[in-house]
Amino acid sequence: MTAVAFLLRCGARRRPTLRYTADVTGRSELRINRDTGDPGTPKALRHALASFLSALQIEPPLREDIVTAVGEAIANAVEHAYGTREAGTVELHASTDGADALLVDVFDRGAFIEARGA
Repeated sequence: MTAVAFLLRCGARRRPTLRYTADVTGRSELRINRDTGDPGTPKALRHALASFLSALQIEPPLREDIVTAVGEAIANAVEHAYGTREAGTVELHASTDGADALLVDVFDRGAFIEARGA
């Protein structure tokens, strides 16, 4: 096993926001699309990612850090990407590649809205 870099990308700009390292080999992929109108979406996506990371044998402290960081990105997409009257979709893509990198993307198709009460 060799060290893997973790890169979290959010939205359309795809700029790196966080980096971690862990020991991972091979190629694996997770892709899930969920409705933002479902209040269980953030929890379901966090649990799916935690299971994916567990299958990759990423140690619990690092796995928890990754799930927390990605969970924040998911929560932001659910809360800020779509207006209060419309639901949309949030997509979670996680993969490893031949270069021993873990890449996690969180996408939405909405437009940024101001925080409620602002």
